[in-house]
Amino acid sequence: MERWQDIQQVVVVGLGITGLSVVNHLRKYHPTLTIQVMDSRDNPPGAEQLPQGVALHTGSFESDWLMQADLVVCNPGIALATPEISAAMANGVPVIGDIELFAWANDKPVIAITGSNGKSTVTDLTGEMAKATGLSVGVGGNIGVPALDLLELDADLYVLELSSFQLETTSSLKTQVSTFLNLSEDHMDRYEGMADYAEAKRRIFLHAEHVLVNRDEPETFPTEFHPAVSTFGFDAKQFGMQEFDGRTWLMEGVEKILAADELSIVGKHNWSNALVACALLKLANIDYRLALECLKSYRGLTHRCQVVAEQENVKWSMTQKPPMWRVRLRLCQA
Repeated sequence: MERWQDIQQVVVVGLGITGLSVVNHLRKYHPTLTIQVMDSRDNPPGAEQLPQGVALHTGSFESDWLMQADLVVCNPGIALATPEISAAMANGVPVIGDIELFAWANDKPVIAITGSNGKSTVTDLTGEMAKATGLSVGVGGNIGVPALDLLELDADLYVLELSSFQLETTSSLKTQVSTFLNLSEDHMDRYEGMADYAEAKRRIFLHAEHVLVNRDEPETFPTEFHPAVSTFGFDAKQFGMQEFDGRTWLMEGVEKILAADELSIVGKHNWSNALVACALLKLANIDYRLALECLKSYRGLTHRCQVVAEQENVKWSMTQKPPMWRVRLRLCQA
């Protein structure tokens, strides 16, 4: 509660499901706060769901509110370089996001996942496998349920997908294991370049007990020393892959996990996603071998690459989400 001692007036910037989750969280756990909400849209989604007593300004950002705030909670879709937000920060007003609020309130283990590609599948699969071991698991963040709403589950474990936008305003999140899956060009309208984008992603490692990185992509490694770094990749090191009698196996060191042809999800990129899910659970001290049947039967997220038919040993898959070039390449290599 020390964080809140000098906070009386909070401004929530950006509504929608994330902004609503922030307001509801603050109202429930800090009922004496004065909460104001602003959104640059004229008719922001969720406005009709705001509790009574919460002031709403629409159509622009209200600079006076920002300058007078003790704390600003900014939607990840709004860049910190936005002039009104930047001016408030320059005036000493702390600006955080919903994930930082989650970090302040949470005392349960967290697995955190970021990357340019595959993070939604890895998050969903890791959560499903963790549930299959008997744990109560909250899965969300940048996918599905906002992180603050997950706290209402009082779960044994939280598995969070985190975007670079969310990580920009996150500095206190403690995780059992954090992973940075890969990096490819994206969001260049928000970042000065790839180095800036990668640095935002690497904030996921700030308070991680274990770090899992892609050994084929040095950009995913922490830039500062970390005592517990594990790696995954397509070769036979640590968490990797190896050929035996014409079959590709997912491996933990020299131990076989399962054969790639036993998976329902297809493509070499999905073999990697399955491998990462096992690695994350292992590093979080969860026995992933209790969930191998779940892994085998997992068919992926809706609108992603899924098997729709199989005939004469040929699997037909369909996706409604155009893959990035690296994903296309790995599909062709599979």
